[in-house]
Amino acid sequence: MGETTAVPNASTRDRGGTGFEADLPSAISAQPYGADRHEKQIEYLLAKGLIRPSTSPYGAPVLFTPKPDGSMRMCIDYRALNKQTIKNTYPIPRIDDLLDQLRGATVFSKLDLRSGYWQIRMADNSIYKTAFRTRYGSYEYLVMPFGLTNAPATFQAEMNHILRPLLDECVVVYLDDIFIYSRDMKQHVEHLRRVFEILRRERFYVKLSKSEFTIEKVQFLGHMVSAQGVHVDPKKIKAVRTWKTPENVKELQQFLGFANYYNRFVPQYAKIAAPLTDLLKKNTPYKWEPKHQEAVEQLKQALTSAPVLILPDPERDYVIEADASDQAVGVVLMQDQGNGLQPIAYLSKKLHGAELNYPIHDKEALAIIIAFKAWRCYLEG
Repeated sequence: MGETTAVPNASTRDRGGTGFEADLPSAISAQPYGADRHEKQIEYLLAKGLIRPSTSPYGAPVLFTPKPDGSMRMCIDYRALNKQTIKNTYPIPRIDDLLDQLRGATVFSKLDLRSGYWQIRMADNSIYKTAFRTRYGSYEYLVMPFGLTNAPATFQAEMNHILRPLLDECVVVYLDDIFIYSRDMKQHVEHLRRVFEILRRERFYVKLSKSEFTIEKVQFLGHMVSAQGVHVDPKKIKAVRTWKTPENVKELQQFLGFANYYNRFVPQYAKIAAPLTDLLKKNTPYKWEPKHQEAVEQLKQALTSAPVLILPDPERDYVIEADASDQAVGVVLMQDQGNGLQPIAYLSKKLHGAELNYPIHDKEALAIIIAFKAWRCYLEG
């Protein structure tokens, strides 16, 4: 499962595409920029058989973004192409749904596919649309490049297709990450064997340096998962501890986006965040006050001390507790799996309009309704 050295065989995978032939009524052209950085990366892509010289009327510009190691990554700016592309609506999995599948597992492995998108061949009638321009000429991709609007959905569909026999049994897939989970080591070895048989047959290549095998806890899309349950990834906890005070709307949106991703770990998240979300209202001047700083600090504290959430057991009863305040309502979904009631997830909602005037018992009833809507898949069995 080493490095891929050539374009995938057309007979095995020919799924990458930008939409129907008629989805692009006019050619897209742009002048190249950042030209002095092109040469080495162009030579690499040509040598690997991933691109070829192009005479296409299309031509996207090239830009560069820094990598963690200080080098630069070449990116093709396909925004104009993407605007005219018919969208692939294949669903990307919900992270909560993927997490739920890991219940009961004690052994994990994580496979990272090497340059995953490049392991999907472009459809012949879409190759010319991927053209990009450099000082050395125009080129087009023979494999699916990063930046195409349909690339994530196309890749997810392909992964689900080839690993379908193992989905919901021992494998979850999120784009180019494959997670294998098992109840014990003996079972896990068999699961790994079956996964590698499929990958070998379909000629997908794994990057071993970024893969992990037979571990007791696994980093999973910003979370850490083990037999005990789910908690916030320690790397994310470190990041939030050092997060600087937002100085403008964009920085506040970034902070709240991060915090909201983990709101299932935070009791009364909506209540705590209310002063910050108020600051994002239309026509509200960005004036930082002590209440805003207090809200940031409370969220930081809640995230850095977030509880371990157990994964739901569909064979056991659920318990919901509701709470209400002047500005928000909150609920927690719990189960007793042998160690007393423990949280599965928290959920909260900021109150608006007439909801703010509800008596306390109506607010609590609203919280229960919100819980039943959000967790219906658990409660109905």
